[in-house]
Amino acid sequence: MMQYTVPEYWNSWLLPYGEALLLKHLLYAGVLTIAAVNSFLLKKGMSPSWLRAESIVIGLVFLVTGFMGQSSPPLDVSKTVQSQGVSPLFSALYEGIWQPAMSVQIELTTSSLFWLGITVVLAICQFLVLRENKSALLYALLVCAIVLSLFMTILLAIIPA
Repeated sequence: MMQYTVPEYWNSWLLPYGEALLLKHLLYAGVLTIAAVNSFLLKKGMSPSWLRAESIVIGLVFLVTGFMGQSSPPLDVSKTVQSQGVSPLFSALYEGIWQPAMSVQIELTTSSLFWLGITVVLAICQFLVLRENKSALLYALLVCAIVLSLFMTILLAIIPA
């Protein structure tokens, strides 16, 4: 279905709808990690707090989906960029002027590597929280922090092709 609504997935990251779609996909990964913890690792000792943690992340998926329902999907990104410009978030992060004829290419930059490092540190903390059987809410917050840091990593890795 995404192929029909957003045929230029990578290029759509320049627009609010594409950024929301990327964020939604990253949140799906977060839901899957908590679901895996609930299904496989905590079968016997699962408490309702772990289900609440999963519900928090699923609620964020619904929130992003609601935002996407209020905006129109970009069928032709270059025309949308030409008429409306890039998203405010991307224009704040990108150093330069994005031309409508440009397309997205991913390359690790210094700032994206910094955010990738933050992601790794957060993932290690997430593992330690799980291993030490700490709070499920803390685990859910770390999932959200990892999603946001991966989101920043990807947006900061965008360069024109």
